[in-house]
Amino acid sequence: MGTLKLLNITLILAVSAVWVCPVEARNDFAISYEFGRQVINTDSDTVLSLITAKLIVPWDFLPKNPVVISTEVTPQLTFGYISKANSKIVGLELPFRFNFGKFSGLEPFADLGAGINYVEDKLEEIGGNFQFSLVGRLGIKWYSAVFPWKATELSFGIQHYSNGKIVDKPNSGLNYLTLRLGFIY
Repeated sequence: MGTLKLLNITLILAVSAVWVCPVEARNDFAISYEFGRQVINTDSDTVLSLITAKLIVPWDFLPKNPVVISTEVTPQLTFGYISKANSKIVGLELPFRFNFGKFSGLEPFADLGAGINYVEDKLEEIGGNFQFSLVGRLGIKWYSAVFPWKATELSFGIQHYSNGKIVDKPNSGLNYLTLRLGFIY
């Protein structure tokens, strides 16, 4: 399957995920760069590099409480590579964001989510081309009138890729500690 065709399919899935979401979009859009180093189950030094485009949709699926001030669903398209064999990766993730309030222009958050991905080259640790991903991040978003964008976010997290045993090959998975920098427009 060609990369352009795969990109189109991923874009259609992302738009569909936003369209069926039971809320109105806030019209916020974010671009992020994520860099990760492989940890756990590794004999090699593998690097993950992702560029992410995401929509930010407010969706209060938890009742208001003193700890979690608001929640969002953030459908994300990811494009990048895994340095081992320079393998390209394209995916769609659906993290849920828990915002913990705004303090002097700073807003701490936690992201938890899952996704489906296509890895161009079959890697030994994950077997097939189609992969599932799990993600968890802790971060901070800061708002400033100095920049031409609404907010900047910085997060630290863990990203796991595996085939979910859909193929009969090794499935030790790939686990990355990641650092993400994003700009919200």
